[in-house]
Amino acid sequence: MSAENSYKVDEFSITPLSGGLQNIVLSNNSISSFEYYEDVLSPTVTAKLTFVVVDVKSFPQGFEIYGGEKINILITTDTSSNGLVLNDSIRNLYVRSVKVDKTSKSAIYELELVSKEVFTNETTRVVNRFDGKVSDSASSVFSQLKSQKNLVTESSANKYTFIGNVRRPFDLLMWLCPKSVPSGTGGFGTAGYLFFETQNGYKFESIDKLISQQSSVTYEQTENTKEFNPKSKYRILNSNVAKNNDILMSLRMGMYSNNSFFYNLYTNKTSTLKYSLKNSNIKRSSNSTNYPKLPEGIENYPSRYLVRTLDVGNMTDDPESIENLPKYQAEAAVRYNLLFSQILNITIPCNLDLRAGQVIDCKIPESTAVSTNKTFESQQSGKYMIANLCHKFKGNQCYTLLSLIRDSYELKAGFN
Repeated sequence: MSAENSYKVDEFSITPLSGGLQNIVLSNNSISSFEYYEDVLSPTVTAKLTFVVVDVKSFPQGFEIYGGEKINILITTDTSSNGLVLNDSIRNLYVRSVKVDKTSKSAIYELELVSKEVFTNETTRVVNRFDGKVSDSASSVFSQLKSQKNLVTESSANKYTFIGNVRRPFDLLMWLCPKSVPSGTGGFGTAGYLFFETQNGYKFESIDKLISQQSSVTYEQTENTKEFNPKSKYRILNSNVAKNNDILMSLRMGMYSNNSFFYNLYTNKTSTLKYSLKNSNIKRSSNSTNYPKLPEGIENYPSRYLVRTLDVGNMTDDPESIENLPKYQAEAAVRYNLLFSQILNITIPCNLDLRAGQVIDCKIPESTAVSTNKTFESQQSGKYMIANLCHKFKGNQCYTLLSLIRDSYELKAGFN
């Protein structure tokens, strides 16, 4: 049996909204496809479910799917230590939307699923004023969702005062990400956090911390993808480079160098910041300090001019935070652009142990590599962070599709 074909549906059922009706249990044969997604840029996990009802009379009388129903899911595979556990009172998914193609005898249902917090977010408004560390404020905002899920928060080094202004919690948390600065050398790291959800719960952590993680697993692309062996679950079935460094776009975004002009609404004063990537302290996934050299030293000249207000918050009284605000605002924009400098998409045997935000190593062979003397392509091999993942189950096959990102070219020692 090939590694990508081995999985078992231990539970797949729908809890009706109407009281008194039993759960509808979906058999393996009725499920056409199921896809589960995690993304570091999304505040919720999502899923898509397609199933067929051969005989609509087999459904309990009065049962229909309108949206909001709870879905109970438990899937295990031979290639994962843990399963896809979405069948407890905390991690269940709920129907966001439903599309039905029904005849007199049969029906095809296409459901979009989300976490319960997505609905709670729409009916919750934040009106409080927040002071102190940004990370503490993020925890307070999240608590208003009254979620039973854990929020892993990395303590921020900077403070920021703001008012909720009747915004939704998710909107506020995403808004706080570029305003958050982690601790680092000299007291401050690089501005830029990510807020997202995985099977384990929610995370509000800095990009610095995420890219500094140790690799959780190493995947290697091999020529033979059909034979199953104990190590084959760590093989790359196929790969493609979705994006490499786009120098022109990087210049237009001002990633290498930019000039920012700030206006402080409180003091009515202006200030100017000349930002240069090579002179910054941005932490990179490979700990490399080398940046691509551009013709005639173009990277040393500002390629973008920005005019913006200084985001001092509401009634902020922290002099140190205000003093460093221009630097934080300039760094945050560069940090997010740099993180997505390279994007590698790979397909692997289904691995339900992986999470968005984890770091893995990839070994991609050169096109001329032979099995007896294998070398790995330095521009593609190396350390990546999982930006988003999709566990795909269809028929008797299951795969994991990963979109991997990093900010530098670097081949780890020992890859050849």
